[in-house]
Amino acid sequence: VRRYDQVDYRRVVGLVVGSESSGLPPAVLAEAPPERRVRIPMRPGIRSLNLATSVGIAAYEAARRLGFPGLA
Repeated sequence: VRRYDQVDYRRVVGLVVGSESSGLPPAVLAEAPPERRVRIPMRPGIRSLNLATSVGIAAYEAARRLGFPGLA
């Protein structure tokens, strides 16, 4: 499992996110090998990030790494 900022986003087809409380269901995780999984680091004791915040972090990082295509 890699940090979200260590991903080659040129190869990403899509992002799949789970719920704030339990993450992705085991059946979905079983379809994604560990080397294809991404995590957002958090401080110890923090249970989860808000789902919209997590998606925003990952989407912004992908757009940033791709040079913000189509954005002025």
